[in-house]
Amino acid sequence: MRRFAIFAPLVPAVLMLSACGDTTEAPPADELIEEATDPDTPEGIQLTDAYVRLPAVDGRPGVAYFNVVNNGDSVRNIASVSLVNVGRTEMHRTMQEGGVSSMEPVTEIAIQPGQTVAFEQGGYHVMLFDLDPAIMARTTTDLTVTFDNGDKASFAAPILKPGESPGGLGDSGEMGGMEAMR
Repeated sequence: MRRFAIFAPLVPAVLMLSACGDTTEAPPADELIEEATDPDTPEGIQLTDAYVRLPAVDGRPGVAYFNVVNNGDSVRNIASVSLVNVGRTEMHRTMQEGGVSSMEPVTEIAIQPGQTVAFEQGGYHVMLFDLDPAIMARTTTDLTVTFDNGDKASFAAPILKPGESPGGLGDSGEMGGMEAMR
């Protein structure tokens, strides 16, 4: 009983210190980050409406969706996309042929001046492989788009649970059928 009396005053302090970790939470699903705020974003480039969907089954790939707007006066080529706590990413395109949906990897995506390229269900998207357990639902992760000239644009993307809707976009979160939901 005496030992407890000595350590009892320390319990609240230990609990307070253990709560001092990173408490940053993602915005609610209906408050997606609308535009990149990275000061190093290349002039004329806007990144909007980003979110990451975790896989429904551990060990399966997740997926990232977002838009890239080219308000510049020259063609920009997306060479890759990377995310913190993701081991490997692949840009893919969903195609329809004979009533069957399939995906194929793409190595570069050109964005003409004045054009927006949407990474969305049923079109371009980024497959996320080898997810680190540190990537948790309802937090954010840094998503970086790298262009063929080495320019990079980064922004925080909310991480959504399987099936969670990203702010009323009408996305069921299911890859089955791969048809566009918007």
